[in-house]
Amino acid sequence: MSDNNEFNVQSAREIATVIQAHFAWRTRIQSTIDGTNTENFSVNTASDCTKCTLGEWINSDGAKKLSNNPIFQTLDEEHTLFHQHAGKALHLAQEGKKDEAQQSISTGDLAQASNKVLSALTQLHQEVKKL
Repeated sequence: MSDNNEFNVQSAREIATVIQAHFAWRTRIQSTIDGTNTENFSVNTASDCTKCTLGEWINSDGAKKLSNNPIFQTLDEEHTLFHQHAGKALHLAQEGKKDEAQQSISTGDLAQASNKVLSALTQLHQEVKKL
């Protein structure tokens, strides 16, 4: 297998892994809003885009391999916005505004930010598979 092929296979696997991790993070936020999450998941943690698997990947292997890619740059921006909205949603839930928090994660700002993250990840995944 050529080095470029190896890079593409590895990158595609990494992207598939961080897509799953993003879904898990979103589920974690949802369960915190619902009150079913037993862990201590703070607004600060939810707001920090470096505390999740995707954020760690963006700031390490992803950046090393894809930092010049415009889709990767969009992903980085959208991921930061996702965490800002996640923190806001958890803050709303903590203030007793669970309906507003739920709206954010189901159809509002948080949902839209999550969809943009997933769209960028999907585009990146398709792109590295083509190379």
